[in-house]
Amino acid sequence: MLSYIVAQRAGVIAIRIALGAEREQVLWLMLADGLRPALIGLLLGLVASAATTQFIKAMLYHTHPLGPEIFVAVTALLSASAALACLVPAWRHLASTQCGS
Repeated sequence: MLSYIVAQRAGVIAIRIALGAEREQVLWLMLADGLRPALIGLLLGLVASAATTQFIKAMLYHTHPLGPEIFVAVTALLSASAALACLVPAWRHLASTQCGS
């Protein structure tokens, strides 16, 4: 989905480059626009998973909810993969735009 968001903004990327925007500025713009929905989903997922682990702990005997290090690791992994999913298509589009001009 993040790749699709970047692909939809291809026209915006081209216009910004034509107006003189630097590559880093465009990449940061794509990263911010693409990560916004990913981070909202990640936060909602963390809240839901914290509630679920407490529910499981209350319902089952001798179960322990996951520690905070698991939540941190999953958050880091999902954030990194979302960032790559935003940056790779934007990087490819920038490379093809600059080579074609």
